[in-house]
Amino acid sequence: LAVWVGGNVGLAWMQFRLSRQIVAAAAEMHIAVECGLRTPLYEAMVSGLSDYRKLYADIRGQVAGGVEHLQPLLNARYDLFYKLTVQKHRFRI
Repeated sequence: LAVWVGGNVGLAWMQFRLSRQIVAAAAEMHIAVECGLRTPLYEAMVSGLSDYRKLYADIRGQVAGGVEHLQPLLNARYDLFYKLTVQKHRFRI
């Protein structure tokens, strides 16, 4: 019984010390994050915005380039629609 109580007290003491060490490390981590990561995070955010603008311009270029591939399909669709409309009016008479 004495060994069991002693082991539990020792375990509780180790848990208490470990939790205090974690809290102390976390308090110092806030300072490191505040000082050390502010500039890199700002630069990453700014570069992400500029990359987004570049991506947007690339997509607009791809859409504009795709119009020449879509135009023959659109012309064929309009032609088919016209022929079907004529047939519809022809059989209605």
